[in-house]
Amino acid sequence: MTQFMATGYHISVQIDPLNPLDYYAVLDERTAPSVVIFTGPACGACRRLKAVLAEMSPIPGVAVYEVGAERAGGLVEELEIFHLPALFLYQDGDLHAEIHAILRPDALRAAIAAARCAPPAVEWP
Repeated sequence: MTQFMATGYHISVQIDPLNPLDYYAVLDERTAPSVVIFTGPACGACRRLKAVLAEMSPIPGVAVYEVGAERAGGLVEELEIFHLPALFLYQDGDLHAEIHAILRPDALRAAIAAARCAPPAVEWP
């Protein structure tokens, strides 16, 4: 996704849609980190998260995917998602951490970096 501005152009984080039926297949193929966001159509915080991501420059080597929670009931239940947006970090195809951050570019970038450096969570649903 490229956005043109008065001073030139700005390349922002690209958010790729992820079909719930292909969820594990797509993530298993990636050896680099992936951030998956679960969103909903009536979710104001979800719209804010996507706006924040649009303000951010890409994170080298990190793919960002979006899953519509309304079409992914099984994943929502499996991952025990109780609020939207929900963000998860996958590394080498495995669920590594849930990401929590204030919806600001600097805070989100720091939370993703911290999650990448942290040891993987021991147990997941």
